[in-house]
Amino acid sequence: MSGGVRSPGRATPARPTRDRLRRAAAVLVACAACWLTGRAQAHPVGFSSLYAELEDTTVSVSLDLHPLTLIDVLPGVDTDQDRRLSEGEATASRSALESYLDRTLVVRSDGTPCSAAPLEAPRLVGGERLLARRRFACAKRPAVLGWEVRIFQEDEGGHQVMGRIRTPATYDQFVFQGGQELRDVPAVARPGAPPAAVSGSTPAPAAQRGRGEVFVSFLGSGVEHILLGFDHVLFVVLLVFGVRSLRELVKVITAFTLAHSVTLALGALDLVRVPSRWVESAIALSIAWLAVENVLVAAPRHRAKLTFAFGLIHGLGLSAALRELGLDATDATVPLVAFNLGVEAGQLALVAPLQPLLAWLRREPRRDRWSLLVSSGVVGSLGVLWFVDRAFDLGLMPF
Repeated sequence: MSGGVRSPGRATPARPTRDRLRRAAAVLVACAACWLTGRAQAHPVGFSSLYAELEDTTVSVSLDLHPLTLIDVLPGVDTDQDRRLSEGEATASRSALESYLDRTLVVRSDGTPCSAAPLEAPRLVGGERLLARRRFACAKRPAVLGWEVRIFQEDEGGHQVMGRIRTPATYDQFVFQGGQELRDVPAVARPGAPPAAVSGSTPAPAAQRGRGEVFVSFLGSGVEHILLGFDHVLFVVLLVFGVRSLRELVKVITAFTLAHSVTLALGALDLVRVPSRWVESAIALSIAWLAVENVLVAAPRHRAKLTFAFGLIHGLGLSAALRELGLDATDATVPLVAFNLGVEAGQLALVAPLQPLLAWLRREPRRDRWSLLVSSGVVGSLGVLWFVDRAFDLGLMPF
């Protein structure tokens, strides 16, 4: 078989047994895809963020909450039961959210609880984030600021809250999650110690204390996101099935990695912002396009260049997930590097186990051809369905 369009070859007499096996294999693959679709989300998020700053006796807390998790924990806020939080529902959730935070967010000054002011009206940003602010008044200026954060710990997915806390003494980063809900943060600088950085500047060296924990958390988030991000997984699978040699595989994976790393950073830092509906629709279209090319073109001449272009789009999708983890643009290096390394590790975990399977499939040309047709057909069909659902905002598919 030579370059250009794939030729199906000379017709052969039908073999009932082999045909039944092929049809059964196609059905099994389709059923597996549907099963996975019901269990996975394109961008599962189990993260919220908290930023707090102490000024004299007042603690200002800004919360960035994930709306879907809020709906799971407080189902009453989703009044129309469509699994989406509208701007009106976000505003109306104030009372329920305030009562919930009374139980799950406690600030203490040297062991004494600080008084919580009424919650400011929550607002929805981009349909992806719910922002809320609350102030706490302490009886005196604390030496140690104690935190008890149990926000969304009811979530079975292991919800994490990325905490960034700034006081005159330090700037610390923590991960609040099951078993790690309590933290104490120094609020008075030691004699002779440099003051903590003010908002918008580089954190003082004391911030290093929590960076190892933050690195590990974002690294794991990157791995989880790429492995449970069904659209990214299927795109990588199509890439792997569509190449004919290890050299080609290295070229396309490198192109994809470089491209999505660039837009991941640009998007996460808000240097580039594209509406999520456009990005998600384009990701779906890239999957459908790649599936069609796998079927029709035997030796694509520009696969690496096309993969680079598609990688730029996928990077924007990844950046949206990273923003939802509570990335602070003033101290983004550790989370950004860790998340990207996690994405690459997850990508490697996808590609490596497929190599023995591909080697076995390619020993027999007809088996290789049919495996490519079945995989591309099933995945390409999902890509088309994704594109229609996302482009027209139908909300029919559960991912």
